[in-house]
Amino acid sequence: MLVMPADGIEPLARAITRAHSSLLIKMFLFSEPRLIREVINAHRRGVSVRVMLNPPRGSGIETNEDTFRALSGAGVPTRWTTPDFVVTHEKSMVIDERAAFIQSLNWSPRHFTDTRDHCIITQDPAEVREVFSCFDADWHRRAFDAGKNALLVWCNGNARMRLARFIDTAKRRLYIQNERFVDIWLLERLLRANAGGVKIHIIAGPHSSLRRGKICEGGLGLHLLYSAGIKVRELKHPSPHSKMMLADGKRAIVGSINFTPGTLEGRRDLAIEIHDDDIVSGIKKVFLQDWHNSRRYNLADKPMIRRLLKHAAETGPPDGMN
Repeated sequence: MLVMPADGIEPLARAITRAHSSLLIKMFLFSEPRLIREVINAHRRGVSVRVMLNPPRGSGIETNEDTFRALSGAGVPTRWTTPDFVVTHEKSMVIDERAAFIQSLNWSPRHFTDTRDHCIITQDPAEVREVFSCFDADWHRRAFDAGKNALLVWCNGNARMRLARFIDTAKRRLYIQNERFVDIWLLERLLRANAGGVKIHIIAGPHSSLRRGKICEGGLGLHLLYSAGIKVRELKHPSPHSKMMLADGKRAIVGSINFTPGTLEGRRDLAIEIHDDDIVSGIKKVFLQDWHNSRRYNLADKPMIRRLLKHAAETGPPDGMN
């Protein structure tokens, strides 16, 4: 496991440097100059490199266009991700068809210095094969279905079922870190677990981290959970970007999946379920550290209303509001 920002860029740069035969990268946002250079160097020394980047979204948000030009200009086979999904939010890498990196972090500078993120490295042949198969399908614009016996957690495939089952089977405690709590199906599962006596602790980012148009839905989802007695805290630094659940100190899910209908139904996303004692203990240690450094979430309506009014004054009301 890698944990950002503590582990930093070195382990990923070193992994790319050590690739011998093949390197597959699928990334929502890729702008870190050093990793761009390492990928180009791998291609130049004869490694079979393929890179897929999420295409421009036309929303003014940072895009991958400069990286696409840099990689393709250096001869690296580079494509935009499959048009079958509005967004490909997956962040993964497969090296030599032997190791798969499944992560929450984008490859942009701030995600190595300012955000709390996790990266799980698996060398399980079947798990690596799933990540490879999905990459290859998306690259060639073919349908991908990991099947009912899939080991990994895929959007838009088995994710909602796997996340719900993970919550439903928690017996004593759930630790959760996520940016967005919107999907009513998963919210209902959390409320049911809470009512059944499972102690739930949630770390989220502050209202100020939500983009325009996402303030109401994000705040209201957290308010619903908070009103049911679930403990909700906000962490300002490092900024919480990980999408992680930990159940009973024994198993965890880590990846790029937000709790939103758009993610679960209309995006390409990926997570992995972990039972390894050392990794799970490490995830728990980091969560408890962040919990200690967090503060009670301010779920009063006034701050959210002020932000909405400020956005409306500057840029007009969010889409769908008047």
